[in-house]
Amino acid sequence: MQIKGIPNQIIKKPLTPLNLKKVDSIALHHMAHPTADVKTVEGWHINQGWSAFGYNFWVAFDGTVYAGRWFNQGAGVENQNSHIISIGFQGDYHSKPTNMPDAQFNAGVELIEWVREQVPTIKKIGGHKDFMATA
Repeated sequence: MQIKGIPNQIIKKPLTPLNLKKVDSIALHHMAHPTADVKTVEGWHINQGWSAFGYNFWVAFDGTVYAGRWFNQGAGVENQNSHIISIGFQGDYHSKPTNMPDAQFNAGVELIEWVREQVPTIKKIGGHKDFMATA
């Protein structure tokens, strides 16, 4: 698996490294927008006043995996980011039932497996809603 950097990534403030010994979960997110790409979502996050793209990793429709905050504290799950790695997926998988493209699904599975190898303390993988209420 190749993990790419976000093109011309914006990082407004230094990021806080995660204490990987305390990371116990992976939260999976989708954008609730049918087509927003990694740069669009980055713009939304920066416009909200965040330091950088909020997720640790991102998986595009075509299976491209991007490093967002990498193994630094993310901004995906309010008040829980010190123990969670967040993975964002391009697409809206809530408003109208749709299948994730095979390339995206397979890349997501491979990324999750890889993250679990890097962080063996992970015990839980769930959707954002499994960690806090979402829209």
